[in-house]
Amino acid sequence: MNIIIGQQNCGPTCLPRVSLEEASQLFTKLYDHKVDQIKTLVGYVTQNFYIKTSSHGDTQAAKEYVFKICPFIYENMKGLTDVSIKTMLYMNDCGIVCPAPVKTIKGEYIATEEVNCCRASPSSTSKKEERITQSACLVYTLTYLPGNTLEAACPKSVPLPWFKDLGQYLARIDKALMHYPHVEDIPMMTKQGQNSEWSLNTIPRYKALLYVAQDDTMRNLIESVIDEFDKEVVPKIPQLRTAMIYNDFNQNNIIAKVSTTKDSKDVDQHTLDIIGIIDFNDICYSCILFEIGIALAYMMYIQKEGDRLAACRQFLQGYELSISLTKTEWQLLPLCVAARCVQTILGGLYSYEQDPTNEYLRSDVEDAYGVLKYIRSIPSQKIVKYWRGQASD
Repeated sequence: MNIIIGQQNCGPTCLPRVSLEEASQLFTKLYDHKVDQIKTLVGYVTQNFYIKTSSHGDTQAAKEYVFKICPFIYENMKGLTDVSIKTMLYMNDCGIVCPAPVKTIKGEYIATEEVNCCRASPSSTSKKEERITQSACLVYTLTYLPGNTLEAACPKSVPLPWFKDLGQYLARIDKALMHYPHVEDIPMMTKQGQNSEWSLNTIPRYKALLYVAQDDTMRNLIESVIDEFDKEVVPKIPQLRTAMIYNDFNQNNIIAKVSTTKDSKDVDQHTLDIIGIIDFNDICYSCILFEIGIALAYMMYIQKEGDRLAACRQFLQGYELSISLTKTEWQLLPLCVAARCVQTILGGLYSYEQDPTNEYLRSDVEDAYGVLKYIRSIPSQKIVKYWRGQASD
């Protein structure tokens, strides 16, 4: 997807293919810590590893990290990664729990290393067809945030009241990002918001990927969303509120814990504790409307067995306790949810074509297509009225 959608991209995606042993050796080289445990974590194009270091008596306790190897998918990839590092440092200063960047033995947060990578043919269907080569990648490490993702904690559905907490949590993040202190980064992040394949600004360009949707019904539905977005949202973008946005509030980036207690009648009571947030790689300067639309799409993805519209209403009630939506933002919100579904589907199908071994991509596509069919089956005005509490069903 990167070579088609984003105007900043610098060539075909070269995906890292680093073994556990190679990752362990590279981590020790950069951080001078002996690796005790290492395992692979899921990722879209970045290769991620969980690492636990060895303890050394009373002088050094064992610690947990996420070791990340990231391909140069943009010309300014190092600058963008630097902003994500600064954002995590800022979030921690604001009391919002997220991973903390770790410096190398040279005192740097980001290193550039030559590692094994693959350039898979678009028609490849197995790892045997990958061409392995050495290529430069960005390498950095974050502290590990213990706990389960929301997806793991609630694999089928989330109790409705918890969505209000999730909405409040995103608003807290957005309130902090509205005061992002490094103003010198805003021009670069504005450009990123205009061109990143995961920014809703680029929805019209997704027509170039329609060919990956081989099912006629799916393709026609997706095209109708792109056309409507181009007609209804794009002309209004200059008038919409903008700020630094997180841009990826999804069930795999929210670290949470479900606690169970007994009430006075000995009935189990479950509560959601949001521990923190991970993955700041998609932050950009863009429309606040897009932040909310993206989040709602993911809230609907995870509500597989519950009331999806009611989940969104609860989420929006929580969000509006801190940040109120404008009339225009309300009107365009359902279309922005659908647009995120389009990105997930076409981006996932295209990326799976490039990397057929990544099952993480397939599940995303299935969730997104289910939500897209659902939200496009209901008139937008009816959805907005319900979300605003102006209709009972």
